[in-house]
Amino acid sequence: MNKLYNSLYAIENELEKINKYIYQIYLITETSNCTSQSPEDKKETDYPITHPILKNIQRSLESLGSKWTDIVLKKKFLESLTPSGYPEYPYKRIEEHGYVKLYKDPWDNSFKNTRYEHRYIMDKSVGRKLNPKEFVHHIDGNKKNNKLPNLKIVSPTEHHTIHHKRLR
Repeated sequence: MNKLYNSLYAIENELEKINKYIYQIYLITETSNCTSQSPEDKKETDYPITHPILKNIQRSLESLGSKWTDIVLKKKFLESLTPSGYPEYPYKRIEEHGYVKLYKDPWDNSFKNTRYEHRYIMDKSVGRKLNPKEFVHHIDGNKKNNKLPNLKIVSPTEHHTIHHKRLR
């Protein structure tokens, strides 16, 4: 978990820098858009939009490109991880579709480094890795309830039949 917290700290620092840039842009554009001041009231701090500081900030943000979005998304992802209790997959999170997914390494979301919790539990139960044509059905319909008595290995056809019975 220390690696995870160090990563979150680094991301927080990056976001803080970006927020400072954005705030500077806001201040510069606000002061340059003031029309209520007469020319003699204008101060040196009332920069026009073309001020060099603004250009530097814009260049910095442009150089970040999609990195800023990636940083924000990675921060949200890392914050959503919790300890799993499984030594091989120390992190877990609930995916958008409701299933619990396990992660070996939070920086590598590739297929070989992740596993759905219900499949992992069944792997351990039967003593082998399930093949892709073996489906794990949640008997009570709750995707987060991954207790062994609630899980059942079924064929794709059987799984399809079970779910279509419920829809009728």
